[in-house]
Amino acid sequence: MESDRSPPIPAIRHLLGRLAAVMQVPVVVACCVLFAIHWDNQMDHALDRMRTATMDIATVLRERFGDVERRLDELTNDIPAEETPAALSAFHEKARAAAKAAGVDVIVLVRPDGQQVINTRVPFGHPLPRNPETMMKAVRTGRPAVNDLAPSPVVRTYAAGFGVPVLRNGRIEYGLNAGIEAQRFTALLQSVKLPEGWGASIADSQRVVVAEVGPGTHEVGERHPYMAESRQVPGNHGPYQVRIGDEEAQVLYRISAISGWSSHVAIPHSVLYAPIRLAAAQLALALVAVFAASIWVATRFAGRISRSVEALGHAAREAPSPNPVALPLPTFAEAREVAYALEDSGRAAVESRAALMRSEQRLQTILQTASSGVIVCDGQHRVVVFNAAAEEMFGRFSDEVVGGSASALFGPRTWRRYLDLCVRLRAGEHHSRKPVHWAGARSHGTLFPADVMISVFTDLDGERYCTLIVRDVTVRLRAQLELARAQREVRRVSDGFQHALLKETDAQLAAIAGELHDAVGSSLAGISMLAGGAAGLARGQPRLAELLEKLQDQVRLTAQTVRHISRGIMPAGTEAGALLPALERFAADISGGSGIRCTVRQRGGFERVPPGVGGHLYRIVQEATANAVRHGGARRVRIALAHAGNHYRLTVRDDGSGADLARLPPGKLGVGMRSIHARAVAIGGTAEYAGAPGHGCRVRVAWTAPSP
Repeated sequence: MESDRSPPIPAIRHLLGRLAAVMQVPVVVACCVLFAIHWDNQMDHALDRMRTATMDIATVLRERFGDVERRLDELTNDIPAEETPAALSAFHEKARAAAKAAGVDVIVLVRPDGQQVINTRVPFGHPLPRNPETMMKAVRTGRPAVNDLAPSPVVRTYAAGFGVPVLRNGRIEYGLNAGIEAQRFTALLQSVKLPEGWGASIADSQRVVVAEVGPGTHEVGERHPYMAESRQVPGNHGPYQVRIGDEEAQVLYRISAISGWSSHVAIPHSVLYAPIRLAAAQLALALVAVFAASIWVATRFAGRISRSVEALGHAAREAPSPNPVALPLPTFAEAREVAYALEDSGRAAVESRAALMRSEQRLQTILQTASSGVIVCDGQHRVVVFNAAAEEMFGRFSDEVVGGSASALFGPRTWRRYLDLCVRLRAGEHHSRKPVHWAGARSHGTLFPADVMISVFTDLDGERYCTLIVRDVTVRLRAQLELARAQREVRRVSDGFQHALLKETDAQLAAIAGELHDAVGSSLAGISMLAGGAAGLARGQPRLAELLEKLQDQVRLTAQTVRHISRGIMPAGTEAGALLPALERFAADISGGSGIRCTVRQRGGFERVPPGVGGHLYRIVQEATANAVRHGGARRVRIALAHAGNHYRLTVRDDGSGADLARLPPGKLGVGMRSIHARAVAIGGTAEYAGAPGHGCRVRVAWTAPSP
């Protein structure tokens, strides 16, 4: 006897009936959403077609004006150089033929003051009027231009067109205009195939109607009332809702960035909403059909579901076994799936145990064939997994290690780091972010370098384990050491070669300087003495004496040049302390007569700079100054020497165009910059380069002299 009175549970038949009724609400909502989507699609489609139509009108206009411009450009070649009656009459005939070929109503040749010279509407020789100012754009701007709509000064009609300037000797001599009457623009609009009921119009840059087709109330020559000043910029504008006659309409227009003309497309609401009203009627009819069909289908399947559920309940109560379950026909897929589940439940346990064994075998195969050592430790840091790669790496067998402490596999310091890392990983992270460099311990006690990745996982029983992936990096570290040693040897050999090359170069320069000073200088002195003696013997011949004196002056000048060259090649001398005087002479030579200001500034003593170091520093100054003048166009060069204790510094600055030298990689440095670097290394110093575009460059060499 039941003691509690729980509320009755409705049968599945009643639930399905309620569900069928409730499902009508989403259908209604879906229909409303579909109608809204269709509405948006129709409006977007109409807007896209309006944009396409305005683009087509703008394209037709652009092509029409482009054709007229080409015709006018060809006709400018026939404009006579002089305004003789015969020449103007011949040009009048050519202009009439060109107007007919171009499909324009009139071609006018006008002077810059506005007076017409040729008008193909007026017979040649008749008086001609002045051009309207709206037809003078090409003359006023000096480039081809589209003329706005204006009343024709000859016939009573509106016309627009295109004009080109006629340049001669760098000035505008004429303007050549082509006039196109408004009805021709109407024909252009009609050539653009618009949908039924649509309207279109063209307006000039002053927003005056040039042509219109379809429904509309705008006359040629009046302004578009709905074009706000804030929207008169190139591009698409709209759509806007306006009133055309007695009906509302949507309008979109496009303004050309080249001519300033605009193309307009208008759709009356009766045309725009006609497809939407038809879709609404169709959707309502579909809604009624769906409602009726859903009620019929719900009633049809309610009985089938109830009978199948009852059969499943009876089978589950009577004999739950893997045997087939008899279901009434027709049934449904879910009931059949439940029946299959009852049949499969008896076989599931055996198959799951077999799958677990296969999974364990695969895991053991993966662990034993892995190239890296895999070690798994439990929460007490006892080894539970030790694969074959770990056996070979540590020189220990798995049965010796498994069950024991993992501390025997690492050095004492590594073991402490392992414990700390395990604590951190268990507290938050699940694996180490990058490999840890540790020292592993082999069976005979020797240590080897290893990279270790550690991760922490928890099994189904809540027990935590640490997995270590170990890789022996002994060979890699040995290769790295060998590579570093080879790199140092290459640098040593390269520095020695550069030092020897610089030394040999300076020796060759010293030999050349000595040869110039001794041999060439002595020869020039002898020639000068011979020229002086010959001048004394030729006193009775003034012309010859004058030539000999000039020869003697030229020889002296050449000797002085040779001395300058010799001093420039080996200026620092062979004694200590010659660097500063040599740099001062170098600055004086640069500044003398070349328009370049070169200064030398000193802080501290430089009397003890050895000759070899001085020679390298002088060459650095020469190279830096040459780069500043040759590549940077510098007009001022400042040379600064600084000395404090055993530290010396040489700085060369310029005011040239500059370059970001600090960002240049070593392989991109020029020969001069590499020479500076090599000489800085030769004296045991360093070279730094700095600069910025427009702010000059700076070369700084720093070196340390040995203590006296």
